[in-house]
Amino acid sequence: MKLSASKAILHVITSIAPGGAEKHLLSLAQQQVNDGLRVRVVSLLGVESPLQAAFEKCGVSVISLGLRWYGQWGPVKQLRLVLVDFQPDLIHAHLPPAELYVRLALLDRDYSKVPLIISKHNDERFAPIFFEKSLSCWVAKRAQKVICISHAVEKYWSERNVPSDPTQACVVHYGVDATSSGEGEELRRLWGVDSSVVLFGFVGRLVPQKALENLLTAFTQLEHPDARLVLVGDGPLKGCLERQVQSTGMLERVRFTGFREDIPSVMSAVDVLVLGSDYEGFGLVLLEAMAAGKPVLATHVSAIPEVVVDGETGILVPPRNPQAMATGMDALMDSSIRQRMGQAAAVRVREKFCLKRMIQQTQRIYDRVLNSCAA
Repeated sequence: MKLSASKAILHVITSIAPGGAEKHLLSLAQQQVNDGLRVRVVSLLGVESPLQAAFEKCGVSVISLGLRWYGQWGPVKQLRLVLVDFQPDLIHAHLPPAELYVRLALLDRDYSKVPLIISKHNDERFAPIFFEKSLSCWVAKRAQKVICISHAVEKYWSERNVPSDPTQACVVHYGVDATSSGEGEELRRLWGVDSSVVLFGFVGRLVPQKALENLLTAFTQLEHPDARLVLVGDGPLKGCLERQVQSTGMLERVRFTGFREDIPSVMSAVDVLVLGSDYEGFGLVLLEAMAAGKPVLATHVSAIPEVVVDGETGILVPPRNPQAMATGMDALMDSSIRQRMGQAAAVRVREKFCLKRMIQQTQRIYDRVLNSCAA
């Protein structure tokens, strides 16, 4: 059995606030609609998001369950009503809270045989509770397949016996459209960055995982006063980071832009993407930068070495080491190094991480699951 226009796919995710998992889901759902499938997305949290319009534009309705606190039972009932109305042929759950709520909804006998696929997007705990390992195993046991977005994520979960049957797990890397491009000159003018200036850029959520205070410390150690740093994104640490910049006298060299939707233009505007995370399930932003022909300076953690080839498409440094990061920045001040690595980065994305490849691999998993359930 293969997916056809008569098939209905229900995606369930914790929220559609901008992030790697959410943008990945948007790309996947958009292509599934283009292939003639009926697709619906359920978000546990009722967070306002610019991705809402993007989903609707490609023909995917998003239903919010209005979850206010984890453990609330109402969203389980609401999710079951969605199942009754939509009658999905396959359910695809993304991120642990969504996995759990789908698992609870599927305790209903009427949906005990609906195929379930889980995507693991991160190498971090299932939940901040003492029995989280048992809970994650119980949830995964219901799934026919567990897709891990990187080998690092697969290793993390296999060490926790998730799924209990290793043959249920598989790896499908994120993919991006390597042909998309943006215009960065206007953004540089907006940010007051001359074309001759080397602009380092961070793009993502301003959260502890990204170790942005370490990035700012490293930037202060860079002995190139003409270099600039832009932080694109929003999050709970913004105020703290702004105070750090002010205390170090770097206000004229560091800019906070807030959230932006025009990521292709952002990637065109920056000269180097910097991602100094403590851990990353994948780091979709790495592909977005590399697809734009930009080198990457990132930490040698989790899945990042699967994406960035040290010395070829970027420079990898130890985490929480501002001196090493500053040294990497110093090396990337050389335009010839940036050009060489940027060109290699674009080639790597086209060959290894294109969107078409990711879609095809996911499609084959769907087909296998449907075939096994129909047998």
